[in-house]
Amino acid sequence: KVFAIGNSLGQGTCITTGIVSDKARVLHDGKTYIMTDCAINAGNSGGPLFNENGEVIGSVVAGITNAEGMNFAIPCGIVQNFIERNN
Repeated sequence: KVFAIGNSLGQGTCITTGIVSDKARVLHDGKTYIMTDCAINAGNSGGPLFNENGEVIGSVVAGITNAEGMNFAIPCGIVQNFIERNN
């Protein structure tokens, strides 16, 4: 079980829940993402995807608009490596 938090559609804080469908989905850009069915809307981008223990597991980045339950987050290890390299 996972949760996403953000300012969905500019309507204030919103938390949605779902499951991880794939921990290592490679998309057409060749990058690896976490795939979730958590509801993701404009305003969630950059927000955390976290588990039941409150641990951040990724950063929400995208969803496929003409499909339900196909939303993506960058795994936290990739985000952390990026921050360390660019600090």
